[in-house]
Amino acid sequence: VSTIETQITRLDPSVKSLKSVKEKLGVYRKAVLKESFEKKEGWEESIIGNQVKVKYGKGLPDRDRIGKGKIPVYGSSGKVGNHNKQLINFNTIVIARKGSVGNNFIVKEPCWPIDTTYYLEDINLDIDYLYYFLNSSIFKDTSTAIPSLRRNDLESIKISFPKSLPTQQIIVSAIES
Repeated sequence: VSTIETQITRLDPSVKSLKSVKEKLGVYRKAVLKESFEKKEGWEESIIGNQVKVKYGKGLPDRDRIGKGKIPVYGSSGKVGNHNKQLINFNTIVIARKGSVGNNFIVKEPCWPIDTTYYLEDINLDIDYLYYFLNSSIFKDTSTAIPSLRRNDLESIKISFPKSLPTQQIIVSAIES
């Protein structure tokens, strides 16, 4: 037992060091993402609401879900189950609007976003570019006990982007490398 305690004691500084590095990497990643989306010469500037349609998810209580279905059901914290029917059948970004605000999920398959989320349709940008942009932004209403994201606030977020989709895809590749 004393040998194990000695080994654990030796690991404690390493664990603290790893946690510190992880925190620093998180800060660095946010900074890199933010830099990637700052307006550059020749880029357009707009608001999210002019580039996508923001739609409300639809309620689907646990009791109504067909758990053996193959369609993923998304809530504010991510995939929360399965169902046998889809609400949408196009690539989208599911955005938490209640509780876990700031969680965004890119979904490239039919799915069912529930009523604690928004989903995006008619996206005029590269979907991955928009996903990373949203992950670089902090947006929530902290005036309520449960963090929430109002649709108007989401739609009014300013976004800068290169006009061409290939250039947006190059930025995505750089972020993912």
